Amino acid sequence: MRIVSVLFWVILSNYADRVFTQTCNATYPYSRCSSNLDCGCLPLTRSGNGGVCAYLNVPCTDLIPCENDNRTCTEARQVCVKHSRCQNIPLCYPLDMIHPNLCPPTTFRPSSSGSNNDLCETTTWQQQGITILGTNSTQPIWNPYDDDEFFVDVDETIYIVDYRNDQVIKWKNWNSPGEIVAGNGSYGSANNQLDSPNSIAIKKDGTIFVCDAGNYRVQRWYKNAQQGQTIIDNIYCTSLALDQEESLYIGSPGLIIKWPGNQIVAGGNDVGTKLNQLGYLPRIFIDQNQSIFVADEGNRVVKWTIGAREGIVVAGNNKAGNDSSQLNGPRSVFVDQMENVYIADTKNQRVVRWLKGLSSGTVIVDLKITDQYFDPISFSFGRNGNLFVLDKYIARVQMFTIDKNTCARG
Repeated sequence: MRIVSVLFWVILSNYADRVFTQTCNATYPYSRCSSNLDCGCLPLTRSGNGGVCAYLNVPCTDLIPCENDNRTCTEARQVCVKHSRCQNIPLCYPLDMIHPNLCPPTTFRPSSSGSNNDLCETTTWQQQGITILGTNSTQPIWNPYDDDEFFVDVDETIYIVDYRNDQVIKWKNWNSPGEIVAGNGSYGSANNQLDSPNSIAIKKDGTIFVCDAGNYRVQRWYKNAQQGQTIIDNIYCTSLALDQEESLYIGSPGLIIKWPGNQIVAGGNDVGTKLNQLGYLPRIFIDQNQSIFVADEGNRVVKWTIGAREGIVVAGNNKAGNDSSQLNGPRSVFVDQMENVYIADTKNQRVVRWLKGLSSGTVIVDLKITDQYFDPISFSFGRNGNLFVLDKYIARVQMFTIDKNTCARG
């Protein structure tokens, strides 16, 4: 969620009070808006999807209803908000509880890719994809390998990890040739070379972290650098992700470590499918609460909260299958601000969404409908919630456009 500090005019009954606070997009009430995890976004009754970032641990008994117009408050230094956790009618919230000193802005950026601000539980996408890179587009790509991964930035710049050709390619313009931003296209172990890269994570300043799997190292490539720096060696890396503080998480057989510090934060109990174990090729996503979501060979997605000794299954784990409670070869995972989980269910040729707390998922894009065969090995959300899918079988990236009319607002 994009947060800005503004000088916000709150119109109260009979007078105006000027308050220094921060606004937020209240499409998803209570969504995160601050580095203080006790704060969340409360919708204003006077503004469409606008809201204020508020400290939520105010007792409901301390809140009084708004006036009959559902817009104003009789008490000084209060603002009328929607707060359904307390009551279904608009309530007056104290301005002291929405000050940036109490709810500092966060610069959270999704660790995997793109923007999730336009996603909700009812969002749908066009089922016919548009090929933007690869076969039948103006810019062909190589034949993707099983370990290829890609990243779509907030401006829909596309980065693809080219496992076969030992490089990372960036497409700022989908109609123009890509640019090598890590590696030089030749196999090797020099600082300007890669060997079988399989994952990336990108900081806000353009720094790229690369899983250099064949060289058993993780490299850091500063923006526009001609060579990388090894930050971790003697590790077989399977995936990378950044949290909101831009700490790096590295997936490796059976475990996840956090850098700097190289602390084991998930797994570490040999490779396996027990709740305290992870598979050989864990694929990871870090959400806004620094929880780790892992897709692995157990045909499941497991959530590890901070300090947990074992994970919680949030999708799959019913053996390989294609019904609504099963996954088959999940290879990519994304989590929105409501903790709904999106998964590239590769062998089932679909992308699925599991709503938080449910024991089954729903198909959001059935890739068998549009093509005889589709092998989704990685996916990403871009600007406004458009869905991008990397297809190994036909060597292409397709975009599935979001249908915003299906997202319930409020």
